[in-house]
Amino acid sequence: MIDSPLLRSRWLRVLLGLVAIGVGIAGAVWFDDLSHEIDLLRAVRRQVRDDGFAIIAFFLVTVLVGTLLQVVPAAAAGASIRHGLRTTATLLGYGVLVAGLAWFLAPLSPELSSNSRRFDPGALYTTWLTCVLLSFGVLACFGGQFSRPAADPEPAILQRRLSPEERRAADPAAPLGPVNAAVFATAAIGWLIGGICLLVLLVIALIRLIGG
Repeated sequence: MIDSPLLRSRWLRVLLGLVAIGVGIAGAVWFDDLSHEIDLLRAVRRQVRDDGFAIIAFFLVTVLVGTLLQVVPAAAAGASIRHGLRTTATLLGYGVLVAGLAWFLAPLSPELSSNSRRFDPGALYTTWLTCVLLSFGVLACFGGQFSRPAADPEPAILQRRLSPEERRAADPAAPLGPVNAAVFATAAIGWLIGGICLLVLLVIALIRLIGG
């Protein structure tokens, strides 16, 4: 394990998180510029709308950059790097699934309106993606994909890594890996709000499909 007070500093993780957010914004702008030159990206941007394209690009960049920047501080803090990388891979796969759903929903979703109404149906699509994608990108920027140990670690003999078979034998109900509370909380809050938006969007999409 890397042992350095600087690398274990919470302020360093915050600073790296802010850097990752900046890189994510720059990356989203860069992808937007590329979409004007590359036909494939242009087609994707038109399909998922400009706002959806920016959010998806921000998510992809921040998850990757956040993982790269936070991996060393996470190791210094005693986090499980292997589990963190698995979480990153899971987040990327999750992002692909959400992007696929956005590909279907965007053409059927209401367009954003320039009117100053209190409720704009066109914002449902943007709000949904913000809750279920952008939030995970910000989480990854600050190293939320890396589970850190408790303040009072167990004795070394109890910290020995057990195989899945040993864990199941000791406790059949025990999970096969550590539960990342930050990712779980982000998913719960994000989908609590985003799920409502998605439900309304699906109803609108169904009505438009039926209506032809």
